[in-house]
Amino acid sequence: EGLKWKLGLTNLVVKDCKGKSGGLTIFSRKDINIHLRGDSRFYINADVVEADGFVWRFTGFYCEPKSDQKDLSWRVIRALNAFRPWLCVGDFNEVLLGCEKEGGQPKSQGCMDRFKDALDDCALPDLGFVGPLHIVVLS
Repeated sequence: EGLKWKLGLTNLVVKDCKGKSGGLTIFSRKDINIHLRGDSRFYINADVVEADGFVWRFTGFYCEPKSDQKDLSWRVIRALNAFRPWLCVGDFNEVLLGCEKEGGQPKSQGCMDRFKDALDDCALPDLGFVGPLHIVVLS
């Protein structure tokens, strides 16, 4: 609650975490019109209505962290892929290339390929985000 005032982004949509995983929040300025379309443990899905009436879809996504259950996340993201334009951001708990992984066990090529296939099926390009901070500011 305090972070929204510190950022000056007073509109707030929250999907609480389960235990230590998940949890999503969308912060936006009060003059940005956001209509919640739905949520689950994987996402917050919303329409953003611009001042001129232009509508686009925003999805904050949190992928299943367990490798053997990621296919469920990829099915969900494909099901959300029905609206354009669409900005889908979040913690996918996956990398597209082995060189993106820092520490721990290397990712299997099969896992990376399934992630790439899901992004390709949805025509979602990798925006190249780097770093641990998971905040997107709509301005």
